[in-house]
Amino acid sequence: MLVLDAAALLGASKLRYEEGLDVPFSSSSQRYQDYVRFKEQFTPPTGDVAILFTAKDLAEPEILGAIQDFTLDAQLIDGVADVYSIFALREPSPNGDSTLPIIPEPLPDRPALTQILDDMRALPTGLGRFVSADRTMTAVVVTLAEPDAPLPARKALLSELQTAAAEAGPENKLQAELTGLPILRETVIASVFKDTWTFTAFGMLCGFLVCAAALRSITLAVLVLMPSGTALLWTLGVLGFAGYPIGVLTVALPALVAVLSFTDTLHLTFEMRRLRDNGVSDEKAPLEALRRVGPACALASITTAAAFAGLTISTSAVISGFGVSGLIAALVSLAAVVVTCPMLFTTIAAVRPKRSVFAGRAGMYPAFLDLGPLADFTLRHYRPILVASFLCLVATAVAYTQIAPNFSIHENIDADEPAFVALKKMDSELIPTGIIDIPVRLAPRDNEYFDGEALARVKAVHAVTAAAVPDAVVVSVQSLLNPSRSGDAGEEVTEANAILAQMTETQRGRFVSRDGDFGLVRVAVPNHEAAHGRETATALETALKEQIDRGIVPGATGLLLLQSFISGEMIRDLNTCFLMAVVLSGLLIAYWFRSGVLGLVALVPNVLPILAVGAFLAVSGWGLEYASGVALTIAFGLAVDDTVHVLNRLRLNADSARPYDIRVIATSIKEVAPVLVITSAVLALGMAGLFFSSLPTLRYFGGILIAVFVMALIADLVVLPALLRWLDTPSLFRRPWRTA
Repeated sequence: MLVLDAAALLGASKLRYEEGLDVPFSSSSQRYQDYVRFKEQFTPPTGDVAILFTAKDLAEPEILGAIQDFTLDAQLIDGVADVYSIFALREPSPNGDSTLPIIPEPLPDRPALTQILDDMRALPTGLGRFVSADRTMTAVVVTLAEPDAPLPARKALLSELQTAAAEAGPENKLQAELTGLPILRETVIASVFKDTWTFTAFGMLCGFLVCAAALRSITLAVLVLMPSGTALLWTLGVLGFAGYPIGVLTVALPALVAVLSFTDTLHLTFEMRRLRDNGVSDEKAPLEALRRVGPACALASITTAAAFAGLTISTSAVISGFGVSGLIAALVSLAAVVVTCPMLFTTIAAVRPKRSVFAGRAGMYPAFLDLGPLADFTLRHYRPILVASFLCLVATAVAYTQIAPNFSIHENIDADEPAFVALKKMDSELIPTGIIDIPVRLAPRDNEYFDGEALARVKAVHAVTAAAVPDAVVVSVQSLLNPSRSGDAGEEVTEANAILAQMTETQRGRFVSRDGDFGLVRVAVPNHEAAHGRETATALETALKEQIDRGIVPGATGLLLLQSFISGEMIRDLNTCFLMAVVLSGLLIAYWFRSGVLGLVALVPNVLPILAVGAFLAVSGWGLEYASGVALTIAFGLAVDDTVHVLNRLRLNADSARPYDIRVIATSIKEVAPVLVITSAVLALGMAGLFFSSLPTLRYFGGILIAVFVMALIADLVVLPALLRWLDTPSLFRRPWRTA
C-alpha cells in the first residue's frame, strides 16, 4: 500500500492544468480543421492582449503622451511581437504620395487633440473606433510572440505588461485594465488550479462530517475517510501518469471521486454493523460485508464508468477526454475502496480484538432516518404513483426534446471578472471583439504579396462582407490603402506591397498568409452568444456564396464560428452520449441480475430526474450548454448507484421463486433507505463545494448534479418500490432470478 501510495504521489505531481476557452471545440469536424489550418497561416487574435486605458479626457496632452510612451515601452518587452494603437493610424500627406500619422508628433494642444480624436471616429475603415465617442477610453493591442508558450513564461510576460500599464500615466488620472483571450486563459487556469484542491478538501470535509453524524462515531468516520483518501490519491496518480489534464470539467473529478468512495465505504461499513448485530465477529465482518454489498458497489461504479464511457464517443476532444478521465477515476476508486476498506477494518479488528469500533451505537443510523412508513405508504398506493410517474415521464420527455443548444466561449468566465468586464466595455464602447476570419485565395503571382487580380479579389470580398454585416469593423489590405488613389490599380498594388514589406511577420500575418496563398478579410463583430453568432455567420456566408466565386473563398473561420456552429453539434452529440449511458447501464443491470425486465425498470427512476432537469432547461430558456449536457450524463450514472443498492438488498432478502413479494420489498427498502439518504447527502454536500468556484460553468455543473441527486433519491424511495410492487402482479414477471 505504501509503495502504491508513493507511486500515486509521483503521478499526481505530473498533473497539468489547461484553460477551457477554445479547447472544447477540438474535434475532427471540418470547421475545426479549417480553424487550425488558418490559425497557423495568419496571426490569430487569440494572442492579442488589449490594454484598456480610461481617463477623464484623452485629449489632455499629458494623458495621451503617457499612453504613447507606453506603446513605445511595450514594444521593448521581451515576448511582445508588435503593438497596435491609435498612434499607428495614418492619413495621406498633403501631396498625396505618402502618409503621415493622424496624431502628429509632438502632440498638439488640447483643442487640436480634441478635434483629431473626434474626427478619428469617422474614419471609413472603422479603425478609429479604438477611441470611445466621449474620448474617455482607448485600447492598445499588444500581440504576444508566443501565445502558447509555457505557463510560467506567459504569466511573467503578462505580469510585466500589467506593471508597465499600471505605471503608464499620472496617478489617479489614467487607469489601465488588461483583457483579451490570453488574460482570460490565465484567469481560467488560476481558477482551475485553486478549485481543484478547494473542491477536494470541501468534499472530504463534508463527507467526514456527514459520516461522523450518521455513524455516531468519530473513529468510524476517520476509518471511512481513509479509503476515500486512498481512492483520491490513486486516481490523481493514474491521471497524472496517463497525461490527462485538469480543466474546467475534470476539476470536479477529485471531488467526485472523494464522495463516490465515501458512499461505497459507507455501504460496506453499515453492512459490517448489521452483520455484527447478527453475530458475525469484527474480524470476519469486513470480508462478509464485501461479499454481500461489494457486488452492488462494483456494479454502481461500473454503471458510473459506463456513463463516463458514453462521453468518449463525443467528437469534442475535451468531452471525450473527460469521459476517459472519469472512466479511469470510477474504476480506480472502486479498486481502492474494495482493497483498502476490508484490509483496514480487518487489521483494526486484529490489533484491537477487545475494543470493537462498532461498540455501543457506533455504525447505527439515527432513528429519524427510519423511512419504514414511507415504504409502506408507497407500496399501498403504488398504482397512482405509477400513473403519476408515467405522466411525468411523458411530459418531461416531450419538453426535453425542445431543448436548444446554447454556448459561449466566455461561459467559463464570471461576469464580474475584471478582464471580462473590460472586454465588454471594449465591445460596447470601442471596437467589437468577436472575430470572423475570411481567407481569400489569391491567384498565382511572382514574388510579391499582391498583384492586380489578387488585390481585386480581396477588395471584392471586403465589400461584400461590409454590406452583409453593417455593424462590423472589416479590416483587410484595403484598409491600408490611400483613399485618394482609389481606382488606380497599379498604384494600389505598389502601395500595398510597399506597406506589407515594411511590416513584421506578425503584422503582415493580419493581411496575407505566411505561405502567400491567401489574403485575409478580418471581421470584428459584437461577441454574441452562439445563437446570435450563427445568425451573423450564416448571413455572411450566404452573401459570400451568392456574390463571390466559391473557389476564391473556401469558407469563413475563427473562434466565433466554432462557438456558433461546432458548439451546437457538440451539445447535440451529448444527447447521444446520454442515450449510450442509459443503454449501457440498463444492459449491465439486466446482465448482473439476470433479468431484462429489471434492467428496464431500474432505468425509470433514474431517467425521470434527468428528463425533469432537461425539461426545466428547455422551458426556462437556459438551453443545453456543454457543461449541463455533461452533467446530465454523469448525474445519471451516479444516480443509478442508489437503484443498484436497492435491487441488491432485494436480491439478498428475496426468495428466488417470488422475488417481488411486497413484504420483501418493504423490508429491503427499510434496510437500505437510511444508507441511501446518507450517501445522497454526502454526494450533494460534496458537490456543493462547486458553488464556491469562480467559474460559472462549475457552479452550473454542481447545481445540476445536486438537483438530479435529490430527485433520484426521491424516485428510488417512491417510484422504484411502486414499480417493484407492480412486477409482483402478473405471472410474466415471476421468473426466478439471480439470488444472493
